[in-house]
Amino acid sequence: MDDPLHKEVKNKDGKTAREVFIEEHKPLIEEGKNWIKNRSNPCMLVATLIATITFAAVITVPGGNNQKGIPMFLQDNKFIVFILSDAVAFFCSMVSLLMLLPHTIVPNIEEGFAIEGVFTIRLMICLGYLLVALAATTIAFAAALSMLLEMIFKFWLDLVP
Repeated sequence: MDDPLHKEVKNKDGKTAREVFIEEHKPLIEEGKNWIKNRSNPCMLVATLIATITFAAVITVPGGNNQKGIPMFLQDNKFIVFILSDAVAFFCSMVSLLMLLPHTIVPNIEEGFAIEGVFTIRLMICLGYLLVALAATTIAFAAALSMLLEMIFKFWLDLVP
């Protein structure tokens, strides 16, 4: 049985077991800190790009808007797929960004490694959100491309006698 009072017991140098552990494992903690940053930065870049692209896609919808500002393809089911998948991609990339941000500015990283690998678990969750954002972005692209190609083919068929 682990008595909570044992956590505060000090050795002959006046250090707790935790302090001794952190001191003896400083190189590993530094290596872990660098590993987390090296994995977080590219993910943050991808998440930022996805958020930017999906935000721009909502402002400039495929097919454009009519004079009243209503999207031309509003009644098309493909447009609904486009908007929903674009929204999912945006929100997942933002969640990923917000979860990755603390990895770059954590002052006391020893705590994160000591608590069952909190940083690694958060990084894996962020990667999951990023994967969903990538998939949703691909679906939004396919839906937009499908709408535009359909419009182009209809226009082209109208020109052919």
